[in-house]
Amino acid sequence: MRAHPFGDGTFAVDATSLAVNGQSVRATPRRDTMRLAILPDRTTGRQWGMPYLAEAVEDLSRIRPDAIFTVGDMVQGYTRDRAVWEREADQYLEAIRPLGANFFPTAGNHDVISGTRDTGDRTFADRYRARFGPLYYSVELDLATVLVLFSDDGYSDRTITLGDEQLRWLDGALAAAATRKKPIILLMHRPLWRYESAKWNERVAPLLRRSGADVVIAGHFHSLQRDRDVDGIQYHIVGTCGGMIDQHPLAGQLQHLTFVDVDADGAVRVWHQPVGMTLPDDFILRDDQDRVFAISNGRNVVRWNGALADPWPDGARGDLSLVVRNPIDVPITVDVALVDGPPVPQPVAGKRWVSRTLIDALNPFVTDIESPFLVSAPRRTTVAPGAEVTIPVRVECPKTADVPRAPEVRVTASFLNSRGVEVPVYVRTTVPLERRLERDGRAVPIQALLPSPFDMLEPDPTVRAATRPDGLTELVVAIDDAIRPNDATIPLPGRERFTNPLHDAIRLQFADGAEFFLEPFDPNPTVFAVREDRLEPTDRVTAEVDATSPVATVRLRLDPGLATALREGGINLGVADNDFTFHTQWRWLSLPGTWARLWDRPSAASPLP
Repeated sequence: MRAHPFGDGTFAVDATSLAVNGQSVRATPRRDTMRLAILPDRTTGRQWGMPYLAEAVEDLSRIRPDAIFTVGDMVQGYTRDRAVWEREADQYLEAIRPLGANFFPTAGNHDVISGTRDTGDRTFADRYRARFGPLYYSVELDLATVLVLFSDDGYSDRTITLGDEQLRWLDGALAAAATRKKPIILLMHRPLWRYESAKWNERVAPLLRRSGADVVIAGHFHSLQRDRDVDGIQYHIVGTCGGMIDQHPLAGQLQHLTFVDVDADGAVRVWHQPVGMTLPDDFILRDDQDRVFAISNGRNVVRWNGALADPWPDGARGDLSLVVRNPIDVPITVDVALVDGPPVPQPVAGKRWVSRTLIDALNPFVTDIESPFLVSAPRRTTVAPGAEVTIPVRVECPKTADVPRAPEVRVTASFLNSRGVEVPVYVRTTVPLERRLERDGRAVPIQALLPSPFDMLEPDPTVRAATRPDGLTELVVAIDDAIRPNDATIPLPGRERFTNPLHDAIRLQFADGAEFFLEPFDPNPTVFAVREDRLEPTDRVTAEVDATSPVATVRLRLDPGLATALREGGINLGVADNDFTFHTQWRWLSLPGTWARLWDRPSAASPLP
């Protein structure tokens, strides 16, 4: 077989120039003691993440490990556009080019899954094999054997499994590695032992016990943590190196490198290194990471009581409250502030240290935020395990020339972890506003009220209410979107058509429960009424779409009954942006449970309602 073009041609390729899966390669030996480096996830970091990768390459060039691996997700991927994937692959490969030949990648979900959501689409898996290497293979190093697994055999975020063909290869590769009587290390992208569908304990763990495997390392979660040992085997999940994070380093989210040291006597040590320091492998314990996730991802950990009247045009002041529930087994202390002015945890007497590293210093979308709003709340409210407290919050906004965006608030819930260190966990929320849609007046922003790493980072859409010449009410939606997909041919099941569409879309929800759906950039856009899990054509809302300019205009004409519902109960309006990707980002006019109502501006002598 011919040599692979990557690096020094370590991998063999077949007649179509794709790297052969399941091959065993021998790395170039360097010295008797061995150090392996592992690069964590790069996605979904976009351009601001590349400096982290560049710094990691500089670190590795100085450290000069014997071999360098990844745990996958080297390209953003999830696209239907091959040219986009190739540009992202070029960027990553150029960034790591100074590392030299002993570089062994791992395929992640972002590297291989197609934005078509077709599990039979192998376009990007084939491109990965052509540009990076095999999907699974083994590497014989002088002092260890590394087995690289492919954790996305299902080619979907819905089916996580290790296929039968790969499992048979793994059985044989582990048996071969055992005959070498040297440590065995497994790398993969997704931590398959955390997925019930992978049946790790029944299908894989017995093979690891029989072969005497030593260490299993994965990524995907973007959160560094040492999992529990099983059968004497270490389990680790690494964080990111240029990828998206939104929590504090003490919550396990930091840009770092991972190293595995193997001694001639078979001892194996795993450790981690962010810029300027090294961390022990138990820096974050599973129990503490579970507490972080319970706070940051738990349902109803933070919820609002009340809403602020729309501050445009004359400003507003209101007393709201936040209900904070403690979902973990130790007390938490809570601070509330606008995102652009976050409190930092104060040192606690007798504790070793509290990190004050910025969440993501090179990402302007989490550091450069301005708001005319002022938010005040009591400092350091304590919440017992399992309890909840109501925190009064005063929100003020001065008179503004433009309709302001709803302000984002960060609730910082801190707890003492197993090492006696105070860990701040950030819960992001947005102040609920009772929006006004002034008839024939200003446009109101439709914004990303719920944070998402898949935000397309394009200008917010807007909506305004208008009176048509025939006297009917219409909503005019302006969408500044350079990419408007209408090519989807794969049918979407049930509710996914209108909750996670493959196209750009609009959802119009009324307080009385009526809901409508439109894909405005389809060749023949049709308005549908939403009926639980299906769509039905309707004439209660009609649409006129002008997509001839970069800012598309969608006019939604309401029948008289819906116009009355808009005035009396209110609406919420969402705009979905897809951009040919696997995930679809929604922006909304209001938070769930708050509504925008039609408003005829009062005379100067009349008070605001």
